[in-house]
Amino acid sequence: MRVLIGFFLLMNATVLAGTLTCEGWYQEKDKDIEKAPMALASQTENDKIYSATYKDYVYQVDWNQKLTTFYTTIEKDKKRILFTTARVPTDNHPEAFTDLNLPDGPRLSVNCEVKVNPK
Repeated sequence: MRVLIGFFLLMNATVLAGTLTCEGWYQEKDKDIEKAPMALASQTENDKIYSATYKDYVYQVDWNQKLTTFYTTIEKDKKRILFTTARVPTDNHPEAFTDLNLPDGPRLSVNCEVKVNPK
């Protein structure tokens, strides 16, 4: 149990030692990816919520710091079209990525990356 707790504390400390950035990505067929940087929309003791709106899509990442988990959602017209969980990026695995290709629409993605601050 101590090893497991130590792992989660170390993983969370690694993220906290770096800078987290998240973006909502939008790509129409045969076009370049358009990126919308997410801003910190709200924060509590245990959660940080990053959000961006781009072309009527709402991208959101809810970072539950106790569980070291991301909950990623994409909505349009207040209807959820994507919900996933992801691991929080660390210096060993610096990105978390979620991708969705709509059948008759754009490709939507959420990318979060941690850049570890130099010591």
